[in-house]
Amino acid sequence: VDHSSGSGGGGSGSGENDELPPGVLPGDVYLSGIPMINQGQTAYCAVASAARVLQNYGIDITMEDMAELAGSSETGGTNIGMWEKALRRVANSHGMELRTVHDVTDTDQPIQRLLYDYNQTARDMGYEELYTWDYANAFVRNYKKLSEDREYPVQREVMLSNDRACDAFEKNVMERINESDPLFWTVRLGDVPEKGVAQGDHSPHMRLIIGYNEERGEVLYSDSWGEGHELKRMDGKDALSITHGMYYLTD
Repeated sequence: VDHSSGSGGGGSGSGENDELPPGVLPGDVYLSGIPMINQGQTAYCAVASAARVLQNYGIDITMEDMAELAGSSETGGTNIGMWEKALRRVANSHGMELRTVHDVTDTDQPIQRLLYDYNQTARDMGYEELYTWDYANAFVRNYKKLSEDREYPVQREVMLSNDRACDAFEKNVMERINESDPLFWTVRLGDVPEKGVAQGDHSPHMRLIIGYNEERGEVLYSDSWGEGHELKRMDGKDALSITHGMYYLTD
């Protein structure tokens, strides 16, 4: 993987960025050359992301191959557990393994703790609390429903008030990019304004984190949506606030 810094050949701060590739700003540290796969009108974001990273490591596999292995549906998408199982199967056969960034992954936290923190903050902010039994009882740990039902302003406050989570997010992004590891990034779309994304359309999505700009406090990412989506950027706090999970491949 080509791990490069967008320094503009010393043009940082001068306003002369002619030597930088399109979309790159002074201070950007990013992984270039990651293959683009356009998922088109399918709900194949997860398997497209997997194929892009696998191809980046020289593994000959397509989005359609990954969809078949993970039991994906063009309209219904991919079950994250099936995605992990399929990706591990491919990665392990090539001497690699899939790892989870535990510090910022929702489902690594006890759901009762997530509900307690959310409801306490909701009370303080004047929002309705969530009824615990709907999400956590003796038989069900419904992280998916909890994710769908949470009000974004409350969830944002919960996450950004957690200094450990904020530090872990920044640290993990920088460490992985510095090690040339793109990150699989699961998010909820429609909370943070993004070009081409409908506000309030709270759909789960997987994209790739491919870089950062420490000075600007930004995360650089890529969607499997074809031309124009190779490299985009988002404020780091916004990025953390919509994060559900992060994964990466390592040898």
